[in-house]
Amino acid sequence: MKQLSYRPRTTLSFRAKSRNLILLAVIAGVTGNLLPSCEKANVAKLQMGQLPDEEVLTGLPAINLRALGSSDNIVRINLPEGGDFTSVKIYLQASRELEASQTVLLSVDEELLGTFNTQNKTNFTLLPAPFYSIDNGGVIDIPAGTKESDEKLVRIYATNPIGNVLEAGNYLLPLKASMGGVVYVLVTVQAPFSGRPDLYTGEDCFTVFYLNTSQFDPRLATDFVVQKLSPSWEVIWHNAIGNIVNFRTVTVDYDAESDRPMLNLGSDMRYLCDNFNTYFKPVKDTGRKLCICIEGGGKGIGFCNMTDAQITDFVHQVKQVIEQYGFDGVNLWDRNSGYGKEGFPEMNTTSYPKLIKKLREELGPYKLITVADYAAPTEYFWDMDAMGGIEVGQYLDYAWSGYVNGDEPIQIIDPYHQGSEFVSTKYPRQPIIGLSSKRYGCVHTTWYAQSSSSGYDGVVLWVENGMSNNNLSIYYDVRSIIQDRFERGINMPHQLLSTIDINNDYMLDIANFNNSGSTFYGKWLKDW
Repeated sequence: MKQLSYRPRTTLSFRAKSRNLILLAVIAGVTGNLLPSCEKANVAKLQMGQLPDEEVLTGLPAINLRALGSSDNIVRINLPEGGDFTSVKIYLQASRELEASQTVLLSVDEELLGTFNTQNKTNFTLLPAPFYSIDNGGVIDIPAGTKESDEKLVRIYATNPIGNVLEAGNYLLPLKASMGGVVYVLVTVQAPFSGRPDLYTGEDCFTVFYLNTSQFDPRLATDFVVQKLSPSWEVIWHNAIGNIVNFRTVTVDYDAESDRPMLNLGSDMRYLCDNFNTYFKPVKDTGRKLCICIEGGGKGIGFCNMTDAQITDFVHQVKQVIEQYGFDGVNLWDRNSGYGKEGFPEMNTTSYPKLIKKLREELGPYKLITVADYAAPTEYFWDMDAMGGIEVGQYLDYAWSGYVNGDEPIQIIDPYHQGSEFVSTKYPRQPIIGLSSKRYGCVHTTWYAQSSSSGYDGVVLWVENGMSNNNLSIYYDVRSIIQDRFERGINMPHQLLSTIDINNDYMLDIANFNNSGSTFYGKWLKDW
């Protein structure tokens, strides 16, 4: 059947800058900082309920509409244009068991669209009727003697059952129950993302990016396209780079009341996750592996002082984020944890290895687990006895130097050639037991101010003397150019590639960075 493209009546200019929406996203994880629970148990305690007050006023049980897995009754859905469908589970909840059964009818209240847009400074369009369906025609029953109805499905279609395709845009479906409560379903339909060369996956080059989501749109990672040139300047390959992209910053938070270390996505990462198809999926579709980078939150607790119970709890939180949003793994970088604060255990040498082992057991063999080798938290990773018999490297896919600073020359962190004149004496490290040297990145670069010495000469000598064991290149916070002290400085990823591969040259294809005639200035700065 021929597919028809459905064009809504209103042209959208939605740029999701609403502070209210971001605040709602944060409120949804106040105690957990992670994700709304998929359990129903505590939903009625939050803001939408008001169930006891209503019961006092009317003498009857209050009944409200709920969305499963959402504490604020706002559900965010992302679908690719021309894709399939997804479902939202809704149900009714009463303040106490009903003496007689109740029937509630759902309706789509168009007036709520305008109210929502006004309050949140958004420009959603009402989701057209051909692109949603509600079980049982929107009729929901709560049987006598119960407090909750069965769950009903609301299906949201990018392509509906008769083949109509919903045009890319931002839509709202406000569902109102006849006896109280509203669920808002926010739908983003994302147009296909194309026009980039394929990701390079050859053995001569493996690149890892970090990207700071407080500054840049994740899609920036797709703009790094390079040419590999022979000594005679013939093109060997012309491809995108960035095999792994670590998105930061996610932190270890702490809830004192429950004594739980909490995974805190922060407002930027939470917003991006809630709009995964818009911001992350285009990067994922290129073949890149997307990982969350977890760092310390300065609260006094981190990977090195969790109890066994806390480790299990924290790993489950990490797993929930990775599986719910479709990330490919996790990068662990234990810095800024604030160890030594009063009331928290001292650092030990078994907690971090246990955490890594538990992550591997829970995530399985196909998700990435990588570590930034940095300071005291990993300095004992060579000593299996200190780690309680855990051969930590066998649970890791990769590790690399966590020593990167735009105010000092490149530090070659090479655990396998300690004592060499080219290897850093400022930050000595030992090999991670169980991890092959082919999977350890010794050179981690960032942006260097024009007046700084980058240290590339030392890297050349290190390579020329046969000390490089692999083709791993690590880049801290890839970015487009912005007007700061690094504006005219050095480091684009192709520069390190040319330094490590001394027999060939690499050139950045700046056509991918062109932005309204201004070459890669300020491109992909965040717009939320």
